[in-house]
Parts: sequence; C-alpha cells; structure tokens
Amino acid sequence: MPETPGVYLMLNKRGEVIYVGKSRCLKRRVSSYFTRSFDFSPKVKKLIDEIASFTYITTESEAEALILEADLIRKYKPKYNTMLKYGIKYPYLCLTISEKFPRLVVTRVFKENDGNLYFGPYTNVKRMRRLLRFIERFYPLRLCSRLLKRDRPCINYYMGKCKAPCMGWIGEEEYREMVENLSLFLSGKSKTLISELVKKMEALALELRFEEAAKVRDQIKALEKVFRQPRMSLDYPQDYLETTLLKLQELFGLERVPEIIEGIDISNLYGKEAVGVVVCFQGGVPYKKKYRRYKIKTVKGIDDPGMIAEVIRRRYGKHLEEGIPDLILVDGGITQVNSAKKTLDELGLDVPVIGLAKREELVYLPNSSVPVRIPEDSPALHLLQRVRNEAHRFAIRYHRKLREKELFKTVLKDIPGVGEERVKKLLKVFKSVYGIKRASVKEISEVDGIGEKLALTIKSFLDTQLKIYGYGNEEEAYELGDSEISKV
Repeated sequence: MPETPGVYLMLNKRGEVIYVGKSRCLKRRVSSYFTRSFDFSPKVKKLIDEIASFTYITTESEAEALILEADLIRKYKPKYNTMLKYGIKYPYLCLTISEKFPRLVVTRVFKENDGNLYFGPYTNVKRMRRLLRFIERFYPLRLCSRLLKRDRPCINYYMGKCKAPCMGWIGEEEYREMVENLSLFLSGKSKTLISELVKKMEALALELRFEEAAKVRDQIKALEKVFRQPRMSLDYPQDYLETTLLKLQELFGLERVPEIIEGIDISNLYGKEAVGVVVCFQGGVPYKKKYRRYKIKTVKGIDDPGMIAEVIRRRYGKHLEEGIPDLILVDGGITQVNSAKKTLDELGLDVPVIGLAKREELVYLPNSSVPVRIPEDSPALHLLQRVRNEAHRFAIRYHRKLREKELFKTVLKDIPGVGEERVKKLLKVFKSVYGIKRASVKEISEVDGIGEKLALTIKSFLDTQLKIYGYGNEEEAYELGDSEISKV
C-alpha cells in the first residue's frame, strides 16, 4: 500500500462497493481500519465486519483525491457513504456545456443525461465557495442566466468576471478552450491541464505576445499551488514527531533535541512598512501563544539582514523571561544566517541558528558557504519547511494588515463621492477593504448614505486599485485565520 494521496474502495463478499474514502496517505488510513487500538463507532464496526477486500487508486494530490472520491460515490452509491450517497443534501457544480457559451452554476439537483457536466457533490461548502473565487479569477465564464445581445457589457465585464460574449468580444472557439480547461481542472487532471497551458505560454512567447504569456504563466503557478502545495499533517503520532526532532539534532549536531524551534521572517514592500515576526513550534507543532510580531524601527530601505538583527535583539535581548529556543530558523541564505548569528553573539546567547533558502530548499549554517541538502522526502526537511512557511504566512498577514490601514487613507478617500464619514460607515459594516470587495453591489448600496450608483463606483474602483497597490492575490488573504498574538 503506497504512502501517497488517493482514494480507497471497500468491497463486500459479493464484490459490491460498500464504502469510498480518501486520504493524503493511503497506507496509514487503510491500515487504521484493521487496528484494534482504535475505538470505532458502531457504524464503522459494522462496515469493517462486511469488508471482504479493498482496492485503491493513487492521485497526484489531495485535491485530485477529493474530486475522485465524489465521482466514485456518485457512481457506486456505496451503502456506508450515507451522507453523500444521494447527493441532494450537498451542492454540485454544473458546467452547462449544452449551451453555446457555457456557464458554471451551483445546483443541488443532479440531472443525468441532460448534456451537461456535473462535479461534486461538495460536502464542504466553504471550500467550494473558495474554489469558485479561484475559478472566477482564471476562468471568467458568463454569469447571466440568458445570453442576450447588449448595447454595452454589464458590470461583471469591468470587474474581470466575464469576457462579454454578449458583445461578441470573445469568439466561440476561444471560449470553448476556456471551458475545456476548466473541465480538466474540476476533473483533477492537473498534469494534462498544466501541460496544455505550458504549450500555450511558449507559443505566445514565440509570437512576442509577452503580456498574454505572463498571464498564462501566472495561471500555471496558481494551479500548481492548488494541486501540489506541500503539507505536513498536524496529527502525526507523537513518536513520529519525536523521531523527526531527533533527526534534526543528528543532522546539525545540536547539544539538545530541538523541542522548541522559533522561525523568523521579514516582510516589506520595497523597504516600506517593514515588519518582522517570530513563530514558535513546540514538539513539532505550532505554539501560537508565543508568536510575536514587530514593526521595524531602526532599519530603513531594503535590508533583510539588518531587519533580522533588529528582530533578534528585540525578541531575545529584552524578553529572556520567555525562554530561549533550542533552534532558530531564519528564512534566507548565508547572509541572513550570519547576521542572526552575529547578533546572538553580541547578546551573549549561544543558540543554534540555521537558514532555509527557497527554490532549492537548501539549509545554511553560520560562517559556511557550503549548504546542506536534506532529501526531499525527509520528515526533518518537511518540519523545517513548515516552520519557515508559517513564519512567512504570519509575516505577510501582519504586513498586509498595516498596508490595508494605509490603503484606506490613500484609496477609499480618493473614490469620487466617498468622504471620511462614508469611509467610517463602510468600515463599520464590512470591517476591511476586502470585506467591501467581497460584498455585492446590493450589500454596499444598503449602507447608509451610499446608494446603488455609488456602490457600483466603489466596487469597480476597488477591483482595479487593489491590484495596483499590490493586493492582487486576495484569495490568500481570504484564507488566513486569526491567531492568538501577544502584541509587543
């Protein structure tokens, strides 16, 4: 049984599929059914009694496994997939390929043989909505229920949510290509889709259509992030995490097992609104009560090593009562590591420090230009990546929060007809720029003193200005959750 993502099917003595499940690790999940130590529910115990054999299908990612699981449940209607078997309680995505210019609509009714494609059912509606936002960004199909010729395009065109087939501004062939790519995406066929997009990007580049090629490149990167984003499970057994920490101790010759690891990262936009953060992992998992964030005060311009030095002085020079970690990880290469080590020496602290550089994922040690390459499948590398990525996420979130405050001052008040009082009213209702951007025109128009005409202006203005001010990837901001943070 492989230790890869996939879908497993349980069969009874008659060869009937009685249960379909998915997992990021098939071996661990399937073997759990036959482990006596688990305290199963009566339903699962009954399922196990009926299992005569099982089979499995591997996938490239968890995303593909999720899609495949839903398709197989709809096909076999397994006895023990009671929540999904009938499909009517959860929504589907329907791609209306029977229409000349297809739409993607949410429906709870699965109609067989109607000439359309159905994907799902989706048990997690919140994730489905997030998926729709991603689709809206890269596959802007028409949203109107009837395709009527217009004198001018609707607001969705100006918001980048539609290609305006009603105006004849996109041909049927180009539109169909977009629909076919969306179908591949929703079917989980990531390799085929990305391969086709790479060919398209290269062809556009050869024709010197670099702006269009760049858009396809961004789409490829976003798809790779959806399908192939590496993850580390937080529910690994304790002995697994202990083994990983022991491996780190062995790799870097540490005096103690790195029970407490703190990660440091810097975030800024061309040196402006620079911030630094410290995240803490205890026993291999995040310990958010010890997360810290800092506005950079003493360093001007683009100087990551200098900013790392400031964060170290402020975290470890003034707050020793909070304890010293067993290992410090900085996001960066030899320059960042040496800066961190020098500052720790100045503070008289003997704390091991390493750096993890992106791209090749090499580990750097102080005063050594030769990096350490840890095998890609090593749990030790996965843990370091998680610490680094968590620090990066936390830093970006704090940086964006500060930039968003500035954004209110420089953007919202520049919208024609929106003054300070209306800004306050919008903030009171929607809490943030992104809250306003996510809201519908109708919701914005219902705010006291706004109205439909001004709501349309606000919506259109934000869609363009957020990208200009560096807020193009709003999807990432939507997903960030609140952390318990101590302000310093």
